[in-house]
Amino acid sequence: MSCTLAEMPKNRTELIRAVLREYDGQAFVDVRVWVRDVNGELLPTRKGICLRAERPVSYTHLRAHETSL
Repeated sequence: MSCTLAEMPKNRTELIRAVLREYDGQAFVDVRVWVRDVNGELLPTRKGICLRAERPVSYTHLRAHETSL
């Protein structure tokens, strides 16, 4: 399960996306640069960071505060 928290353009061809992900029962926040391939599909790059969420986070809570990110 994953939930996009925020997106913002980095430049004309790249996008910075923050995503809340769950892996092996742990919650992570993944902030990464994404680029479009030749078909226009967004693909993640290696440029970014993935941090473990220290406190339990509910998707409802994050969605309610999405505009403040």
